[in-house]
Amino acid sequence: MYSMWTCPYCGQNMGQSFQDSQLHGMLCLNPLCGRFDDLVDSQETLDDWDTTDF
Repeated sequence: MYSMWTCPYCGQNMGQSFQDSQLHGMLCLNPLCGRFDDLVDSQETLDDWDTTDF
C-alpha cells in the first residue's frame, strides 16, 4: 500500500526522492524548508515517489 511522505521538519507533503552514491532519501520541496530526510523507510517508498508525486 502506498503511504504519503511527510516532511519531519515542516510537516508538508511536497517532496522529491533523491539518490546518489552516498545519500538516498527525500528532499522537501517546500520553499521555506528544503531540508533532506534520509530516514525514508525503504527503497520501495522512493520508487513510489518517483512515479506518483506529480
